[in-house]
Amino acid sequence: MNMEPKLHGTNTDDLGKIVFALLTELWVMRDRLAVMEKLLTERGGLHPGEIEDYVPDSEFSAELEAQRDRMVAEVVGSTLITEEMGVDDLLARVGLDRPESVKPEPA
Repeated sequence: MNMEPKLHGTNTDDLGKIVFALLTELWVMRDRLAVMEKLLTERGGLHPGEIEDYVPDSEFSAELEAQRDRMVAEVVGSTLITEEMGVDDLLARVGLDRPESVKPEPA
């Protein structure tokens, strides 16, 4: 008797939403860690709320975006990446928005 769960239709959509929600949470954690490492390196310490209030310059924003895109490529794989979708497109595809804390600076 085959005991493997069968994923189709709504179940597959739900699984996709779960994966992207987890990916979003993981990115927020990686982003915060990168900010914390940068602040600790530059200043030798942190004050309460500094990570939440930190606004990266354009160079660091580009570095964060490159790290995020690498993470998405590793997690999602080449199938979706070959469709040339950005992170915002991938998140929108499953009904999610990029969290405010990781949105890029306005140009």
